[in-house]
Amino acid sequence: WLHAAFGIGATISPFIIGIVFSNRGSWRIGYWMVAGLYLLVAALFFITRPRWLPLNPKAKVDEAASARHTSVHSTLSLPIVWIGIGIFALFAGLESAAGQWSKSIFFESRGIAEAVASQWVGLYWLSFTIGRIIFGFIVGWVSADRLVRFCMAGSIMGMALLVWNPFPVSGVIAVSLFGFMLGPIFAILITNTQERMGSVHAPNAIG
Repeated sequence: WLHAAFGIGATISPFIIGIVFSNRGSWRIGYWMVAGLYLLVAALFFITRPRWLPLNPKAKVDEAASARHTSVHSTLSLPIVWIGIGIFALFAGLESAAGQWSKSIFFESRGIAEAVASQWVGLYWLSFTIGRIIFGFIVGWVSADRLVRFCMAGSIMGMALLVWNPFPVSGVIAVSLFGFMLGPIFAILITNTQERMGSVHAPNAIG
């Protein structure tokens, strides 16, 4: 669900920039808006910084002291860590590439109106976010490995439909299916890192 929060901003932004473009605005406006939001968030973090301190600092220190220290080098010597790094890089690239290049495919290659193409990209991120929220309820009842395999199969179906493109609006169905199925995978893998790596190597592996 924490990862789903990323999708909320990703869902809203294509609609906003679509409105800017439809009113003949510059792409630079998007960057200024993001910069303003980052400054706002930084200010909120600064104002509320006492709330982010641990409730019981001594307990946190004792817990850290009792934990077995493992060097980053020893963690990186495990092949599974490098496999994990490759998988995370792959899925991060897949989700961002679909969000950044879909509009170009729809607008420049398939003749979809620019405003409509922006909305379709927004729907991709919306389905991405909804997928993370819904699977957040399911992950406690079904094994993570089974969910990842199911989501991978569904995302492949979405991409196959995008390539096939049997009718004009199949693109929005394809990216929506792809987003819905791809969205939970990254979050499930992050959640499962502790189980896969154990408490000794998990902090280094996540870092």
